[in-house]
Amino acid sequence: MKKLTKSELISEFITHIGDMLFYPALIAYALYFEKSPMFLALIAASEHLPSIMAPVYGYLVDKVDKKVRSLFIIAVIQAILYLIVAFIINDVSELVFTLLILINFISGSLNRSYNATSITLVINELKGEEEIKQYRSMSISIRTVVMIIGQLLGAALLLYISAQSLAIINLISFVLPILLVLKFLKYYRKSEESLRIKRASMQTQTPLDIFKEVIGKKELTQLLFFVGMINFVVIPLSTVFIPETLKSINIEETVIPLYYAITVAAFGIATIFGVMLSQKMKIRNQHIFSILVNLIFLICIYYVLTSFVQSYYQLVLLAIMYGLTIGVFNVYSETFFYSSIPVEKTATYNGVMQSVTLGAGVISSLLSGILIGTIGVQYTFLLYGFLLLLLGFIGKQMKAGPKIEDKNERLA
Repeated sequence: MKKLTKSELISEFITHIGDMLFYPALIAYALYFEKSPMFLALIAASEHLPSIMAPVYGYLVDKVDKKVRSLFIIAVIQAILYLIVAFIINDVSELVFTLLILINFISGSLNRSYNATSITLVINELKGEEEIKQYRSMSISIRTVVMIIGQLLGAALLLYISAQSLAIINLISFVLPILLVLKFLKYYRKSEESLRIKRASMQTQTPLDIFKEVIGKKELTQLLFFVGMINFVVIPLSTVFIPETLKSINIEETVIPLYYAITVAAFGIATIFGVMLSQKMKIRNQHIFSILVNLIFLICIYYVLTSFVQSYYQLVLLAIMYGLTIGVFNVYSETFFYSSIPVEKTATYNGVMQSVTLGAGVISSLLSGILIGTIGVQYTFLLYGFLLLLLGFIGKQMKAGPKIEDKNERLA
């Protein structure tokens, strides 16, 4: 494995595990309030709302020549933010909760900028679709492992240590990756210089220009639609539906964060198996979109089944089915995407992708919080299942996109 790729993957593991350790603390905080569905939705919104602004972050990242210096600055700011969190987290009030949501949003925005910068530096040194597929598969696996370990460990630690201590651990996780950047500094500098040369010869484009370019390509527009549908249901699933389902099957509120983390762990382990399965599957490029649509129909079935959950074991079993499906879906959608865009505009393209697709998840999380508070979690599951069925039929009417060709030819 190339040294820069290895460094970025290790950094991704460290920073994400800090976030996941702290996430159960936010959920536990929200459950203190009577209107917990709406507060859980606000947490989800603060977590994913930065994705709506990702094209702006990506545009700025692509314009910055000194990308390595940006990594240092972002890490320091995030560390300062969680130092503030450590001082205020023990005061349970709506005012402090609002401030925590704001900090979570700012930190998420910085995360998007950091990730866009590091992804750009890594993609720049990769050659060919297979290297990109291997890198994205490993990245997905790392994020999933972190989700398993981080939330499970965070929920367990929350039973023995304070949320303040978890905030300090999160602070440290933002500082440690800088040591890796220093260790492999010459490789980061080399990629940075290569990108500077490429950017000097490219035409300046705003995020709106990139968006028009993306939707001007039929296969990328289809991909936005499919990934948007998945995020519309998966993001509220993990942030709103599962905690509220645990309450509906009479799990005590004091241990909900732990049960939640175990459920997410089951989902994550299954996702890794889904990623491994995708590596074994030999799917022709022209059939990728048909596979994605079929996976969407599978998730529709899962949603309908989850509405009838009566026990925790049934919920865990369905979480495993969700994870297997999402693992395969993510590998093929991300491989197709990163193989189809120009490397010197990776951050901006990635920003547009996140804005459209994860933005759907943010809107859905807020909607689900309102619906659960009105009609209950079971009926909301059914409603989402039928909505996904309708969107799946719309996707079915779309013709499969053309096979992946040379990315420079496709976007010329």
